Formats: sequence, structure tokens, C-alpha cells
Amino acid sequence: MIVKVNEIPVRHNGTRYVKGEEFEVSKKDYARLEKHVKVISEDDSEDGSEETIEGLDFKELRRVAKSLNIEGYGKMGSEQLAAAITAAREAGAGGDPA
Repeated sequence: MIVKVNEIPVRHNGTRYVKGEEFEVSKKDYARLEKHVKVISEDDSEDGSEETIEGLDFKELRRVAKSLNIEGYGKMGSEQLAAAITAAREAGAGGDPA
């Protein structure tokens, strides 16, 4: 799901998010942060932490890459972002993207 920070800054996966910033969280993490964030969108994936990257615009791809702590995402193009997001998700799910 995608959430937006209310007033008080929050830290999630080692990244600090301030008022108005949006980022992706799992339903489990949302339970910890719910007092400080507002849900922007929910998805129907199995664990609630992944959205499909097909159809996302460049800004949305960057947001997802940032939430996954992908290094160098700020210098990547759309295709590179999509590949890096896919690889990060596969690695996080125990897959081998190589």
C-alpha cells in the first residue's frame, strides 16, 4: 500500500520520510505506522507490499524504487527503474534475479 506522512516524520526501512512524502509499506508495517500516515492507495497483492509496475509513470517508478532502497535510482531511466524494482522484489522474495 502507498501511504503519505501526516505531520510527524517517520522512519521506514532506514529512510526518513517527512510531512507530505509518499512511500510503499506492507500491511504489517502499516500497523506500526498508522498513527502517523494516511493510506493513499491499497493493492490486492498477496502480502500487500507489491504493486504491479506495468503502467506506472516515471515519477511513480522512482517512488517505488526509493521505497525499496534501490541505490542510484535517481540516475535511472524508466526501463532501468522497472528492471531494478523487479530484481529487488525477486531478491526480497528469495528469488535469484541473476
